[in-house]
Amino acid sequence: MPSFGSIAAVVLVAAGLVPLINEIVLNDLAEDATCDCDPCPACPTAPKCPPPRRCPPEKVCPECPEPKTVTKRTPCNCALDCPGGAKAARSGTAVATRSTLPTSYMDTTLYTLKEYWSVYHNLLPQDGAAYQAYEPNDYALFIDKDLGGWNNIRMAFEVQVGLAYKFRRKFVLPIKRRFYLVENAGAIDIFNYYDKEHFMKVIPSVDPLDPNNERVYKVPKEYTMTDNQERKRVETLPADKDWFFPESTRMFAQYTEHDEFRPLDEYVHLMHRAFRIRPEIVEKAIQHLTDHGLEPYAYNAMHVRRNDFQYKDIRHAPIEKIYEKVRVYIKGEPLLIISDEYNAELVELMERSASRVVMWKCEGRCPPDQLAIDMLAAVPAKRFFGSPLSTFSGGIAQWRNRCRPHSLVQHTVEYTYDIDRLPIWGRPGETRTIAALGSPFHDIGYEKMRAHFEVQKVLEEFYQDDRSSWMDEYVPGDLISNPTGQATVLKRIDQDLIKEKIDLIMRPLLEQWSQVRLAGPHVTYGLRKYLAGTTQKVQRASAETHVISAMIIVRNDVDAPWPIHVTNRHTGSKAAITLGEDDMLLYAGRAIEMGMPEALEGDGVTVVFVHYRPDNRDDCLVGNCQYCGGADDCSLPEPLPAK
Repeated sequence: MPSFGSIAAVVLVAAGLVPLINEIVLNDLAEDATCDCDPCPACPTAPKCPPPRRCPPEKVCPECPEPKTVTKRTPCNCALDCPGGAKAARSGTAVATRSTLPTSYMDTTLYTLKEYWSVYHNLLPQDGAAYQAYEPNDYALFIDKDLGGWNNIRMAFEVQVGLAYKFRRKFVLPIKRRFYLVENAGAIDIFNYYDKEHFMKVIPSVDPLDPNNERVYKVPKEYTMTDNQERKRVETLPADKDWFFPESTRMFAQYTEHDEFRPLDEYVHLMHRAFRIRPEIVEKAIQHLTDHGLEPYAYNAMHVRRNDFQYKDIRHAPIEKIYEKVRVYIKGEPLLIISDEYNAELVELMERSASRVVMWKCEGRCPPDQLAIDMLAAVPAKRFFGSPLSTFSGGIAQWRNRCRPHSLVQHTVEYTYDIDRLPIWGRPGETRTIAALGSPFHDIGYEKMRAHFEVQKVLEEFYQDDRSSWMDEYVPGDLISNPTGQATVLKRIDQDLIKEKIDLIMRPLLEQWSQVRLAGPHVTYGLRKYLAGTTQKVQRASAETHVISAMIIVRNDVDAPWPIHVTNRHTGSKAAITLGEDDMLLYAGRAIEMGMPEALEGDGVTVVFVHYRPDNRDDCLVGNCQYCGGADDCSLPEPLPAK
């Protein structure tokens, strides 16, 4: 059974992001960098420069007001630099109508762009997670959407997928319908938000079929998954018929709260793999954040449910009470408020403590995907304050935990969970579950997983490149040995562009896995080929730069398995791990001892090691820094200068 740790670890940039990186980021890294003086025509205060052109590295830009040495391009960001933009609003309120927002966030610098995408990688489609979850039988499960709004529909869909998995049934995709409270949408389905192609690779699915035939059993309301404690159990449904759950049989609930879905980590893993947000929606969320100068983990977010058209009699907490609850936490920092109603009084009140307040609103009707965009905008926040019992807030908390396990969820008012008395749809769900399940980084200090296809592609191209040659490698000491005297050869990676490509993918992956912000630059020497007869001593990483690392297999030409022996220095647990050509090993080099003490049999094994160190010792596992800096005193050198 897959462990929960693979949820948090099998992560990376979406397939939809790869062209974006190739187009924007990698071009900016090319050797013939552009002039660093870049026009911004819509901005009156922008430098009066001509369009950027390609310049030889040794020349200057004579057309700019002041000659400047050519560097990597850092474009002008109108949203931040112009009057009325986010920079001008730092002391006040930044309000924008969504219909007038820029259509591109390509002005974002390389580092910031990478930071935004790295936040969302665990919500995006990715080949490493897109493999079939089970082999279906001959029977199907038909569904209809829930009666409620978007988050009710989302939660019901998770329950329905859980049932299809439990009973190994083909999943019949829902027909398009109008969603309650989703304006200006017409007939839509769940895949207006989630990536359909990725979902169908994980869950065996078929296109919508007519559920009104004699083979299909229409499931009555007694089998609902909501709060009816007298409901009949799903196991009693006829096993020799297809099942159809109509709207009247509500599936709306936290899937984690049902005994049907056990072992729980298996179902959490399933949901994480199946439900990935469409990249273009994530891109819109990033655009909203960059337009308002909200950088990852440098602002706070709050969801305030105010204008509830569904329940007119709901009494919301007074805004003064909300302010008293959050003011200490938001003091001197930007605050993003997400709400179903723009409230100028709320904004003005929060400005008493926050450095600035951002609360956007639609001009006219909101686009159908705005609900998901608003939820995603709160994911990179340093802190998140949610409205109690709001499924919208619950959805934000769930996505935040998928991106950053163990992140805290706070509330806009004083609120204490009494789990047994809460409705089954209003319980913490994954927010509580993920924290309980833990992660292999905490528990054992390493994890084996499938290597990301884009990293493999970069390394394979370098492996085949004849312009770089192999050389004999000398490793000091007796760490690596071979009876012939030659244990390894090295193909050194000297090109900055290749290192940047690797870093774009591996840094966010390792940050997600370790939950530690990593400093740059990373250490990647090159491809190392272990030759026949080679052994490597089992020991702890000695270098202070080798704290959070990955070992990626490029070639595995062996006649017999060559296991990696791992010992956790703090628990004493031992394991022997075998990697194939599609695998890599993530590990905390100061927390474990690892090596290959058995002689390699075969032509050889080619690997690449990628090493990082924490940016700040205090970030190391929040008080458990033995995994970052050693068992004795957790000491680390001074942090590297900020980028």
